[in-house]
Parts: sequence; structure tokens; C-alpha cells
Amino acid sequence: MTLISGCAARRCWSDAPRTISMGTMPPRPDDVFIPGGLPIETYVSRDHLNLEEALADWLEGRQKPLLAVSGPTKSGKTVLIRRLVPDPILLSGGAIETAEDFWESVCEELEVFTDHSLSLSTEDTDGFGMTGGASAGFVQGAASTQNDRSTGRGVTRSRTASSRSAARAALRKTKRVIYIDDFHYIPPDQQLPIIRGLKDLIFDGLGVVVAAVPHRAYDVVRVEKEMTGRVTPFPVAQWSVEDLQLIASQGFAALGVTVDDAISLKLANESFGSPHLMQMHCLNLCKVNREGGVLRAAFIEPDWPSFFEKQASATSKSAFDLLKNGPRTRRDRLPRTLKSGVVTDIYGAVLAAIANTGPRTTLSYDEIRASLRDLLASGMPQSNEITNVLDQMTDIAKTKIEGEPVLEYSIEYSRLDLVDPYFAYYLRWASPEEKDLAIPTKA
Repeated sequence: MTLISGCAARRCWSDAPRTISMGTMPPRPDDVFIPGGLPIETYVSRDHLNLEEALADWLEGRQKPLLAVSGPTKSGKTVLIRRLVPDPILLSGGAIETAEDFWESVCEELEVFTDHSLSLSTEDTDGFGMTGGASAGFVQGAASTQNDRSTGRGVTRSRTASSRSAARAALRKTKRVIYIDDFHYIPPDQQLPIIRGLKDLIFDGLGVVVAAVPHRAYDVVRVEKEMTGRVTPFPVAQWSVEDLQLIASQGFAALGVTVDDAISLKLANESFGSPHLMQMHCLNLCKVNREGGVLRAAFIEPDWPSFFEKQASATSKSAFDLLKNGPRTRRDRLPRTLKSGVVTDIYGAVLAAIANTGPRTTLSYDEIRASLRDLLASGMPQSNEITNVLDQMTDIAKTKIEGEPVLEYSIEYSRLDLVDPYFAYYLRWASPEEKDLAIPTKA
């Protein structure tokens, strides 16, 4: 038996300060395992992929100054950029609906203002008065005085620059790299004016990084053909089980506890290649190995079904429910009976079929149809009905579910991608009672 080992002393998880002083205060589990955050103790560089070396080469050379980072959702793309790129301009594609939103966000990040004004006036009658003010984006002032004369003069100037021109002018002067996370979230008709607005700046050496999921990795080239050959592809592979286990080994060692390799292997196998999920599993394992606020020195194995089911409810229930309900319709859908005896509709049946595959994170249409055939006792749908449901689910995932679309079906390639590992995890581990595929009975 191999153990992940650290200090033999038991570690206390309490409301003690999170900082470590003189090496005497142990870290808390939620300082070590940080789902969705920027890890320190549990950062894994994955040296065998040469990611850090390749990114450093791009930062130094920039022969092709646009870097297209592609990788599964929650695979550590942003963590890598934030660790290695000095002071990047961080933008989220999910918050950008128009090209104007993009330029305004750049202005805000660079603290650039678009209003410039200057006003001067003097006026004398029986008294003498003078007022003055100037604004150049961020400076304005005023002054006044009095005397006995009669004269008058006034000067007023005002200029408002567009956010696009102001942002472009500021970007020409900055050495900072722009990082656009989830570039594929930006509407396609707005991607083009953004890339065209950056194109000459990129050619002049402005560093731009766009991140997307693998099947949308080349949106930049797709929307602007002139970028062909000027983009550096930077694939970030899904995490292997061995790499995920390093999160556990480094984190538990930092906490000074011992954990059997078989336990960390189980956690890694149920993380769907996501370091975020692995961080969550490790943090929750600490919670179930706590007695009176104190971590056990040697962790014990939990009841796995209960452990994973308990975590599932906090992942993608709302997304699942929206997909299960489907779009509104004026008429009742045809009931479909599963071999388990549950009576559902075609949306519930398709979700059950996807889950029945494991779920696998990439499925062909034929695999989905075969899984449906295995599950259904009656009411096998026609081919066009299945593709229509997958298409409707894709639309719901894009328009009604916040954040990254949990799935996407490509009609062109007849392929379904479970984009969000948290959603795949929910399909696998949420209890039948929680998913509740049955059609509600009418009173």
C-alpha cells in the first residue's frame, strides 16, 4: 500500500488565521484545495506537456502575436495564463455581447476616459469674475475672483472620443497582454469587428490571447481569414488521471495528512479530466475526515456512492432541469417508457441515454441512438426527432443557462460534446430521485 504522506501531527481546521507564520501554523484545507480559484499548494505544471515553456517562448518572441488557447472547460487555461503572463488585461467573453462592450471593457481595464473638455470665461460688470475648468479624461478644476471692471470673454471646448479609438490608442502604448477568456461566447457577428479592430495592433506586436473550448478553437481564423497563418495554436489537453492525482498528493502533503493512493485514484477517476472537480473532491474528502474540527492524521475511505451523490446536487441541477423540460410547447409530448418503468418524454429519454454511456464526454449521433434503444421499452423516436431534441438542447444551453453551455450538438459532424465536466458529473452521480425524469401526473 502506497501512502501520500506529510507530517504525522493531526491538523486543526478551525477559524484560525489563514496565514502561516514562521512555519508553525498549518494551512486550512480550503487554502490548499481551491475549486475554480488560483491554487498555490496544488498547482500542477504538467511539465510533460511543456505548457509553461511554450507559453514563455510565445511571450518572448511573438512572431505570431495572437495565441489561440484551446482546452476543455475548467481545464486550467486561465490559471496557466494568470501564473505566467505578467499583469494581463483579463476580459470575459461571457460579459461581452457587442464589440462596443469589448472596447469599453478595455478602457475600464486601462483606466482610459473618453470625455475631454476645456472651458474658460471672464466677465466684468460692476464686479470682476473669472471661472475656469479643464478636463482631459480625469482632470478638472475651477477658480474664481472679483474686481470692479466691465469686460467679458468665454471659451468652451468639448470632445468625446469613441471607446474604440480611445482603447486602440491606449493599447498602442501598453505592453500588457490582452486575455479574452471564453472567446466563443461572444456572438459571431461581433467577433469580426473586434478582431479587425485588433488586427493591425496584433501585427505591430500587441500580445493577444483568446481562449476557447477545443471545437471552437479557430473561431478567430473563421471570422477573419486574414488571420490565417498569424495565429499560434496552443492546445491545453484534458488532464490525465496521473496529473489529477498530483493535486491530491501535493495538497494532502501540505496539510500533513496521509491518504492512500487508492483513494486519490478514485477521486481522479470521477473528475472527468477537470482539475476543478478534483479540487472539489479533495476538499470534500477533508470534510468527511474531520472530527471535532480536526483532520484525521490518516484519511479513511468514505462511502463512495453517498460521497459522490452528495456533491452532485451542487453542480448542474438547474441546467439539467432546463434541458429536461425542453422548450415550451402547446401540446403534450408523447410519453416514452424506459425499461426501468419510468414514463418520461423524449427530452428525459435523450438525457437518460446520454447518461447511460457513462457518460462519455463526446458522443456520435449513432451512439446516442443506440443508447436510447437500450433504455426504451417503447416509443423509440424517429431520427429527425432525436436530432431536433439535440438541437433544441443546444439552443437552451446557449440562451437559457448561465455560463459555459453545458453541451453542444454539431449537426454538421453529428456529434454531441458535453462541454462542462460538472454537467457530465451530474449525469453520472445525481440520484434518480433528484433527476426525476418522470412526466408529472395531472390532477
